[in-house]
Amino acid sequence: MEAMETDAAGGAMPAGAGGRLAIACMFLRRTIDSRRLDGPVVTLCTHPVRDGFDCVGPFMEDLPTACGLWEHGTPAWRIDT
Repeated sequence: MEAMETDAAGGAMPAGAGGRLAIACMFLRRTIDSRRLDGPVVTLCTHPVRDGFDCVGPFMEDLPTACGLWEHGTPAWRIDT
């Protein structure tokens, strides 16, 4: 089982992630879009600068994001439908 830490909002995140995981960005929206060729689960940015575009990620293991628009929010572990 993967080691977990608690972030500033009290949510769980993978150990060593440094708190800048793309999945923990307040502007991330996860949804399902069956029309997409790259898979039905999509990760969209809702920041006013990038609204509607794909999130830059990454969503692999515990790699932090280099996105300059990242702000801490509630982790998007759920998928909005």
